[in-house]
Amino acid sequence: MSAVRIDFIGKRCIEQGASFSRTYKIEINGTPADLSYDTIESSIRASVDANQVLVDFLVTISGLEGQYTLSLTPEQTASLNADEEAVYDVKWTRASEGSVIRLQQGLVEISGAVTRVEV
Repeated sequence: MSAVRIDFIGKRCIEQGASFSRTYKIEINGTPADLSYDTIESSIRASVDANQVLVDFLVTISGLEGQYTLSLTPEQTASLNADEEAVYDVKWTRASEGSVIRLQQGLVEISGAVTRVEV
């Protein structure tokens, strides 16, 4: 299984200082994957070879439904530089097999905020 490309750019961009949340579903042969004992991790970096992580997504897993949600708080998105592109990917560690699968990857665009709200 190769990673699906899903870019967070244009209408899907991450907005600086705002909450961000996207939910995805994993199916195996048309059946939701059981994620009960699995982990999913995702980070944003300036580039693929950058050592520094700009931010880690909060990943919420709905075990038996095969769903995971990538989220960022307003504080996290406020810390990102506006009008900058970065990259991310999502890795799924299957506890039952000990395997690691890259589920998705893509570009990230940060849309700058004009109004600043203290959170």
